[in-house]
Amino acid sequence: MRAARRGALLAALRLLLVLVALVAFALWWRREKEPDWRVDQRLRLAPVRAGREAPSANLGGEARDALVLRCGESLRYEFRVPGDDAQLRFADGHVTAHPELAVRLLLPGGETRELERHETSEGTFTLRRVALPAAAGDAVTLELAALDGRGRPGLGEVYVADVVLESDGRGVDQTESQIAMRAIERDLLASHEQGRSLAPPTRESARIGVEGPPAVALEEDEPFSAAAGRLPPDARLEVVLHVGRKRDSGPTGTVVVQVLVDDAPLEVLATDLEPPPGGTPPESREVSASLDLGPFAGKSPVVTLRRQGAPNLWVGVRALDVSAPRLVPRRHFVSGNGRNVLLVVVDSLRTDRLGCCGWPAAATPVIDSLAARGGLWTRVLSPSSSALPDLASLLTGVSPLSHGLGVWPRVQLSPRLPTLAQSAAWSGYTTACFSGSPVSGPVHGLQRGFERCDVSRLPADAVVERALDWLQEASQFEWFLMLHLSDPTFPHEPAPRDLAALPGPPPAELVTWLRALDSRPGAAEAVAFEVGSCYDAELAGVDRALGRVTDWLAARDLLRSTLVVVVGSSGEEFYDHGGRLHGQTLWDEVVAVPLVMAGPGVRGADGGAFVEGEPISLLDVTRMLGEYGHLATRSGQQGRLPPPFGPRLPEPVFHALLRPLPNVTARDLDASRTRRWLRLFDHARGVESLFDLQADPHATHDLLADPGLTEDERKDARHQADALAASFADWARASLLVSAAQAEPLQTGRP
Repeated sequence: MRAARRGALLAALRLLLVLVALVAFALWWRREKEPDWRVDQRLRLAPVRAGREAPSANLGGEARDALVLRCGESLRYEFRVPGDDAQLRFADGHVTAHPELAVRLLLPGGETRELERHETSEGTFTLRRVALPAAAGDAVTLELAALDGRGRPGLGEVYVADVVLESDGRGVDQTESQIAMRAIERDLLASHEQGRSLAPPTRESARIGVEGPPAVALEEDEPFSAAAGRLPPDARLEVVLHVGRKRDSGPTGTVVVQVLVDDAPLEVLATDLEPPPGGTPPESREVSASLDLGPFAGKSPVVTLRRQGAPNLWVGVRALDVSAPRLVPRRHFVSGNGRNVLLVVVDSLRTDRLGCCGWPAAATPVIDSLAARGGLWTRVLSPSSSALPDLASLLTGVSPLSHGLGVWPRVQLSPRLPTLAQSAAWSGYTTACFSGSPVSGPVHGLQRGFERCDVSRLPADAVVERALDWLQEASQFEWFLMLHLSDPTFPHEPAPRDLAALPGPPPAELVTWLRALDSRPGAAEAVAFEVGSCYDAELAGVDRALGRVTDWLAARDLLRSTLVVVVGSSGEEFYDHGGRLHGQTLWDEVVAVPLVMAGPGVRGADGGAFVEGEPISLLDVTRMLGEYGHLATRSGQQGRLPPPFGPRLPEPVFHALLRPLPNVTARDLDASRTRRWLRLFDHARGVESLFDLQADPHATHDLLADPGLTEDERKDARHQADALAASFADWARASLLVSAAQAEPLQTGRP
């Protein structure tokens, strides 16, 4: 009996040893095949001794910020290794003369140990990884030396880019970080008995004959007071004032608003309606201030606002909130239960140029494959036709009249408007934005909510490379990542390999149509190459860069747990109505963009992929991202769940606008659309147009300017135009009532 037990025990022990060996082998094999699968730390290195800078060095159509080393020159790096299993990662390449690159470890006493020497690739960047014989905490000096093919100084130059130290195991990212956010602790207006009144008309509200936004009027002899409740540590008072004219003429001067806490002066806010240099006086202004309440922490004071001066100015309190920081823990990603969100915003994206939408010359297999396993909306209508107002609307879920970006000059996004990134952070996601367009950056306030916001003017490949670096660390958490890619915008300068990837020349129908516009020999072919092949190749480059991200996710079994959303910020006009580019008109080719969604929960009524031709709003995309990305519902309040997830409305109406902005556009346009009708109104020229999209899909025949209509047809057209005009006025009125657009930060001064 004992012998049998001993035999069984030995057999179990042997089985356990075999299993341990198999697991160890599997881990070793995975590490060998995928050396960066568990990188917890990444340290971008700056050289102690640098080569010549070559910003956006272009090798084979791939642009990177690089350093140039002539053969015989070297880069030196000094650093302390933060973790175990350190390796140096970099990219290199050359143009001529086939140089080599050596990686050397400089030892104490002047000795040198060569870790690797390799030939660099011609005309392209190649990613390299070199293991370092160093432990965590070791001080290391490395050298990258350029040599000719015989290991000596000579001809040729090496481009070196993105030098990064990767290490494993002992980084700060192993501890759960917390995201610091500010939250509204108390709304002092909501709890106050004093009613709100409508401000005098603003420039935009005067267009449609309504008063300005609601606010609590602040009179000189009637100060406003409210109990702030018990103040938490690091509390701040967020104030927004609306200042307008009481009368059409007369002096205005400067209005002063004194802020008191328990009758003790805190700050003095002063503003006026003086015109900018060489400009016209504004009708109104919204100003904001964020005031420190730290000295009153733990107390329950009364906040008082008292105005003085400028009797011809109307002053109202639009917002008065107590805010305090909160720490939101990141959620660790759990395979099978976690969810990530990848939002890809592409500027100048035309619906009709995607392969999944039927364009024969398209090279967009990645976007097409996402549409094939999820959903495709072919007519998403933006509220404007330029990147700034449309991106702001996508990130906030409100119209340009509410957020103000791209409508009024010198406006930043109001802190009162939560963004998708903030909603994601409140939900426990770690967040980042990598952008090839400055629109996404802090100049307009659109970086709010992103823990990391990397804004450059780089092409899609370089933007994606930086995003993949971030994902190496972020993938241990649930993450929200936005990529803003601007490659398809003018001028069209595609990479040669993306031109070569196109299935053929521009379709003959495009050349024939362009020849009708310009019959000079060769003119149509030249334009077709620009708006056909070059544009399609840039879109192919975006698709290829997106493929790098989806391949990276698929290799780590993360793609099926990631909601992938690809949407255009605006379209692009290719002489469809005689114009070019975007941001100057409101035709469908610049307002209608595609939307592709794939991931958890995105399926049609039959459980499979779907194509939806029903017009939806870009604000609806914000709402869908909140719902299907499991984000806290703090943005997207003006959108709806569109078909097939929500009901089909009988005749939905969608609106868009352009307003004159210095150095951007002089156009002043409104547009209203249904499935059948399009109404355009040009305020500068006083011209109104109406198009029947059912009979005239390309909107070339203006019914209001057609003298051949019968009397009944003319009455019907006039009735339809008036109905769309009234709908636009209702939309503008509703947007202005929740407007947070004109709040400019004030310089505050203590009394």
